[in-house]
Amino acid sequence: MSKFVFKLISLLRPAAATSLLRKLLLAIPEAIIHHRAFTAFTESLQAENAEELVKWEAQVKSWEADQTLPCPYEIPEESKSSS
Repeated sequence: MSKFVFKLISLLRPAAATSLLRKLLLAIPEAIIHHRAFTAFTESLQAENAEELVKWEAQVKSWEADQTLPCPYEIPEESKSSS
């Protein structure tokens, strides 16, 4: 664990520190599982839909620079109604 986590735990009361440490010990393996799943999903997208992924990533970068553009994370209304 990082120095920050150890410093934080040392500032807490013993019961709170124990609770936080227990939660961290449960959360770390879950974070690893989620990271691996996300990596596998991303690699699959890159392998099977590389062209679309490049376009979408460009849309995200454009939107992050100018949020008056359509949000790439939202489904357009016309797509919702045609489903």
